[in-house]
Amino acid sequence: MLTDQLPSLVFFLMVLILTVFDTRRLHTIITPFTVAAWPFVIISLTTNFLLGYIGFPAMSMRAHVFLLINLIIIWIVGYIFSGIYQINKSPFHSSDVKVIFRPFVKFQYFLMILSIILSLVVLYRVYSLINQFGGWWFFGDERFEEMMIVGPVAHLIQIIKVCFLLLLFIFPHSKRKIFIIPVLIGSLVTIYFIQVKYHLIWLIVFGFLYLSISKKLSGQLKGVALLSFLVILIMNIFWLGLTFAWGTFSVKSTGMKEYLLYNSINYFVSGPILLDRWLNWPGIKPEWTLLTVFYNIGNILIGNPYRIDFIPLTSHGFLETAPGITSNVGTAFGVYFIMFISLDSFFTNSFFPSFWVIMQIV
Repeated sequence: MLTDQLPSLVFFLMVLILTVFDTRRLHTIITPFTVAAWPFVIISLTTNFLLGYIGFPAMSMRAHVFLLINLIIIWIVGYIFSGIYQINKSPFHSSDVKVIFRPFVKFQYFLMILSIILSLVVLYRVYSLINQFGGWWFFGDERFEEMMIVGPVAHLIQIIKVCFLLLLFIFPHSKRKIFIIPVLIGSLVTIYFIQVKYHLIWLIVFGFLYLSISKKLSGQLKGVALLSFLVILIMNIFWLGLTFAWGTFSVKSTGMKEYLLYNSINYFVSGPILLDRWLNWPGIKPEWTLLTVFYNIGNILIGNPYRIDFIPLTSHGFLETAPGITSNVGTAFGVYFIMFISLDSFFTNSFFPSFWVIMQIV
C-alpha cells in the first residue's frame, strides 16, 4: 500500500510547492498550471488512499511521473510568459477581465435569437429520434448518442456552445438579464440531450474561469467549491436520465444508488488510472494512422461513402477500471502522447525513408 501512496504524496508536494510559488508571485490561484494540476492531485490522493477499498486500482508511479513532467512543462511555459508580459503583482480587479466583453452587449439579441432557433432544431431532432425508435427508452441507447454527435445537428450544438459562452461573458454588463437567463438554461438543456457529459462540464469550467479569475483568493476558493458541486450535479443528472430511460429509476433502490456512486467516481478517476496502460499502446500504432482523416475527407469530397474507422487504431476501447465498470479515457495528456508517438512513427518509418528514396532518384 505504501508503494501506491508514496507517489501520490510526492506528486502532491511538488504541485503544492509550485502553486504556492505562483500564488505569491501572481496573487491568484487560477493559472494554467493550477487548473491543470490540482484535479490530478485530488484524483491521485483519493484513488491511492481511499478507492482501493471499493475495488479501484491505484494510479501507477509511471502515470504520476508522466503527468508531473507534463505539468512542469506547463508551469515553465507559464513562468516564462508571465515574465515576458510583466504581470502586475497587485491583485486583479473584476474590471480587468470582464470589461473585455462589454462591447459585445450589442449582439445579445442576435445571440439569444440564434440560440433559441438552433436549440429548437436540435430538440426537434431529439423528438424525431425518440418517436422513430419507439419512445423515451431510446434516450438511454448507445445509438442515440451516436446519432446526435454526427451530422448537421452536431455542428449546430457547437454553435450553441459558442453562443452560450458569449452570452455568459456579456451577462454582467447586460440590462436584459431576465431574458438571457432562460436562454442560457435552455442551451444547457439542449446540450444535455447529446448525452456527452464533457460538453456541459467544459462550459461550466470556462464559465468558472471567467467569473473567478478576477476575484480575490477567498472568492476563488469559493468558486472552486461551487464548480466541484456543479460538476458532480451534472454527472448525476446524466446518470439519472439514463435510469429513467431504462425504467430502472427508484429512490429506494440500493443498486441504483451504487450505480450512481460508482459511475460518478469512475468518470472522475478513470483517466489517470488507465493512463499507465495507454503509455504502452503507441508502440503498436501503424504510422499511417494520422493520415486517415485526410483519406476520409477526400472520399467525402468525391462522394465515396467508404470511411476508414480510425478508432480501433487510436484507442484501446473500453477497459476495466473496477469490477464491472469500464472507461475509454486515458487523460488528455495520454491522447497527446499517442498522437506524438504516431506522428514520430510516421516521419521515422514513412516520410523520411520516402523522401530519401526520392532524393536518390532525383
